[in-house]
Amino acid sequence: MIKFALKLFHNIYVYFTFKILSLLFHKNNSKHRNSFLIINTGFLGDVIITSLFMENEEKFEHYSKIYYLFINQHKELFKEYSGKGCILYLNLKRYRYDIFYKIIMIIKLRKLSLKYAINVSAARGFTNDSLTLFSGALEKYYINDINFYLSEKTNKYIVDYYTNRLFTDIENEYEKHKLLINWLTNSDKEIQFFNKGVFNTYGISIDKTNEKKIISIAPLTRNCDKNWCMRNFKELIKILSENFFIYLIGSRKQKNQLDFLKDNNANVINLAGKFKLYQLPSILKKSSLFIGNDSGLTHLAAKLNIPAIAIIGGGSYGRFFPIPFNDLDIKYTFYFMDCFGCDWKCKYKEKYCLTKISVEDILKNVDFLIGNIYNYKNINSKDE
Repeated sequence: MIKFALKLFHNIYVYFTFKILSLLFHKNNSKHRNSFLIINTGFLGDVIITSLFMENEEKFEHYSKIYYLFINQHKELFKEYSGKGCILYLNLKRYRYDIFYKIIMIIKLRKLSLKYAINVSAARGFTNDSLTLFSGALEKYYINDINFYLSEKTNKYIVDYYTNRLFTDIENEYEKHKLLINWLTNSDKEIQFFNKGVFNTYGISIDKTNEKKIISIAPLTRNCDKNWCMRNFKELIKILSENFFIYLIGSRKQKNQLDFLKDNNANVINLAGKFKLYQLPSILKKSSLFIGNDSGLTHLAAKLNIPAIAIIGGGSYGRFFPIPFNDLDIKYTFYFMDCFGCDWKCKYKEKYCLTKISVEDILKNVDFLIGNIYNYKNINSKDE
C-alpha cells in the first residue's frame, strides 16, 4: 500500500512539474546552430558506453559543437578528456528537488541553441526526459522506453513531447550508440571502440608488484543481484594469488568486504577507496587480466583493451553484454537458462545463471586468456 501511494505521489509530482516546465519552456529556440547534445544520467557503465562518441569525434566534423551531459559523480572520470566536445555536469539530487536549480539548468541548455538533443540514458526518467525535452533543441529523440517509476499514462504524456524514438528494434546499448553515431554523421563507417585518450592510463605507481603479473578483480557491483558469490571469489583469489599479484578494485564503502577477500594474503592488494575515479584506468591498464561482474568497471576494462572475464549472468543478457565489437579479448561467463532477459526478477530460489558458475569455470577462462597454469584435476568445482 505504501509503495503504491509513493508511486502515485511521484506520478502526480512528475505530471504537474512537467506541466509547469512546459508552460515556461514550450517553445524551441528560434536560432539553431549545427550542434547536438547527448544526455546520459545513468551509472558508470552507461556513461562508458556513451564515451563511444568521444572516441569517434572526428566523424562529427560537420557539426559546430558537441555537448555531453552527465551527472556529477562521473566528473573525475573525464578529468583528462580534451576532445572536441564540451562536457556539462548535473547535480542529480538538486535537480530532482530544487525547482530553481532545475530552471537554471534548463536555461543553460537552451542557450546552447541545439539542433538535436538525444536522451541515450539506459532508463528514462523525469530528469533526463525534462532536460532533453526543454533543452530548446529543434528535434528531441530518445533510444530507450524503459521507465521504472512512471505509470503508462504519465509516460505516454511525456513521450508525446519527443520528436521520435530511435532504433526501436535494437536491444544492445552499444549497437544503439553505433547506429546513432552513423545516423548523426549520415555514414556507415567503422566505429572506433578502444580508448584513444579519453581515459588517462598513465602516472599511477603501486609498490611491490614488479616481479609478478597482475590480475585486477572487481567482485562487487551497485546491484547486488549481479554479484557472483563472495565465497567463490575468495577461493578464486586464493588460487590466483599463488602465481599473480591481485588488485581488488572497489569503492571506499566496499573496503571491509574486500578485506574479507584479501584475508591477510600478501599477494593481494585491497585498493578500495584509495584512488580517484579518473585514476582507475591507469590502475587497470597495469593488469594482464581483469575479472568482474556485469558492471561499469568491466565495460572500462574492455575499453582499455585488457583481457577480461565477465561474469554476467542472464538478467540483462544481450543488452549490455556481450559487447558487439570484434577483437575484444573477453570471455563471457554464465550458466545458460531459458529465462535470460528477466531483468534480474528471478523466478527461482536463487540466480542459477550465476550460482551455477564454478571457480573451475573461471580458472579455465584464465588459462585460455593468459596461459595454461593450473592442474584442474586438483581443483574441485563448487557443485561437487
